[in-house]
Amino acid sequence: MVTKKILTVVGLTIIYLSIAIVFTWPLAKNISTHGFGVDEDSPYHIWHNWWLKYSIFDLKQNPLYTNYIFYPQTVPLAFDANAFVFGALTIPIQLVTNNVIFASNIIFLLSFALSGLGMYWLANHYCRSKIASAMAGVIYAFAPYVFAQAIDGHINLTSIWIIPFYALALENLWKRSLEKGLKDKMVPTLVLLTGILISLQAYNDLTYTAFLMFFTTIYISIKVINNIVKRQTEKKEMREIVIPLVPLAMAGVLSLIIFLPALIPTLKAYQSGLTPDADLKTQAVWSADLISFIKPPDFLKFFGEKWQFTAKQGTVEATVFPGYAPLILTIAAVILLFRKRADQDKETLLTWLAVTIAFFIFSLGPWLKINNQAPGLTILGKSIHLYLPYALLHKVPIIGGTQEPARMNPYLMLGLAIISALMIEKLLTVYKSKKNSTLVTVFAGCLATFVLGERWPIDFPTTDLRAPKIYQQIAKDREDFSVLNLPIGFNSGQIALGVTPIGSLQFFQTIHLHPSFRGTVARLPISAFDYYRQLPLFKYLLSPNDTPDSDDLNKELVKETFKKQLNIKYIVIHKDKYTKIPLGETENLIKEVLGGKLISEEGQISAYQI
Repeated sequence: MVTKKILTVVGLTIIYLSIAIVFTWPLAKNISTHGFGVDEDSPYHIWHNWWLKYSIFDLKQNPLYTNYIFYPQTVPLAFDANAFVFGALTIPIQLVTNNVIFASNIIFLLSFALSGLGMYWLANHYCRSKIASAMAGVIYAFAPYVFAQAIDGHINLTSIWIIPFYALALENLWKRSLEKGLKDKMVPTLVLLTGILISLQAYNDLTYTAFLMFFTTIYISIKVINNIVKRQTEKKEMREIVIPLVPLAMAGVLSLIIFLPALIPTLKAYQSGLTPDADLKTQAVWSADLISFIKPPDFLKFFGEKWQFTAKQGTVEATVFPGYAPLILTIAAVILLFRKRADQDKETLLTWLAVTIAFFIFSLGPWLKINNQAPGLTILGKSIHLYLPYALLHKVPIIGGTQEPARMNPYLMLGLAIISALMIEKLLTVYKSKKNSTLVTVFAGCLATFVLGERWPIDFPTTDLRAPKIYQQIAKDREDFSVLNLPIGFNSGQIALGVTPIGSLQFFQTIHLHPSFRGTVARLPISAFDYYRQLPLFKYLLSPNDTPDSDDLNKELVKETFKKQLNIKYIVIHKDKYTKIPLGETENLIKEVLGGKLISEEGQISAYQI
């Protein structure tokens, strides 16, 4: 039996990993040199994996603070896209290969397999069919939302594998403590497992953690309500019905204890005025458009370009399309399973249907958007939006402040995948009852083909992260100095300064190993950006459209700033990146005002030493 289970896991891992390799091709072909996604946030997320290892093992410092970007300031990374679990998994590979690109790509591909396996086990808890459970893994792990986030390299958001494992642990903890009581030997183990999974999600992404709390609230509320309804027939006391809340609370406390090393700096950042909370207007921007659930995004070509839809916020954050297969299967399940299945199956269906509907409604955000429009009512000459329940959720601490309601999609897909598995199992049972294995094979094959076809991002982008030779040369200089990459760019999600994001220019720090200026850090105060707007010559390099003023041309003042205040020794100009702004007088000013000496010229890249 154990051997059979191991073979199942190995077989499914190979299947899911193979699909991931095909769907992200040509990433596997360039696994040591190219990052997944486009040259925006993707290299910056790979930089995070390097920074986790470098800060702990080389600098011996807390990875939640850094002056290696946004130099010479020390900026908090508490609310940044810290996928610490993903990053930690890359560390052993980094230590062996000294290649963060290779390590990140390996864990990125394995994340799909983990998501599929987690969903398989969760679905198999409710249905007996391995085929149906395996298909649920495909529906969940390869959701279009995941690939949309992968296009921008958001490893914290493509890592959705913790969610189904948590849902399974939560289900078992609730069921075991309800049926066996708190004295059952398995309850402490399940409390420990549930607490660990909550803390892992918190370390990997705070947005998903907030939604995890929301999911738990919905899930447990449904369980309690269902038990209250059944209370009279089973003659149970109220205490027996809610007793599973005790071990769940214990798991929550345990997760806080495990998360303390990150929680304390996060609370300090919050107390200092740095907050991840967003207002309703911002949340409305990053909410799902109703049409996005019905029409596929522009990177899915299965149904042709005429049927595609792209919302105003772009492909990455606008993609919530679940695929037609799970939608059709869910509708069929609601019609058929409610009529013909046993009470236990009806309870399972009702629970996950409620979860799915809840996350669908709340992912629409504070007010309705249809086809890039926000319809409303006109009262006394004023247009009023059609407000949705998220406007109330907005008032709830932590959960309601999250900026991107559309990122609830993995929890919606969780419910759709389970309901789809129940329906697939039902259809397979019908075919098997006719004793026709051919029909079963044909049906399973056709369904798998359709599910995979409508999810396949044929032109998956990758970014060449092979560093110019100058950075290897700079790495050999072990003096204490900083490196200035041009064009300059700083980004925090809501604030942008200069040319940003160009993640590769931040990533190259993993080669030269010196502090630099360019950076992307989520949720920084505006003061971190204002610092650079006042520096002579630096402010001109930020915006070469402008004419340099007297301070920019003051040699003594500029040298004082660049050498003593900013400690810059090398300036590397990437001329090919000057597409949004002109190069202007940049090179001449570096030579004439700073006395820069040209030390390297490699294609469109020039390097100066000052």
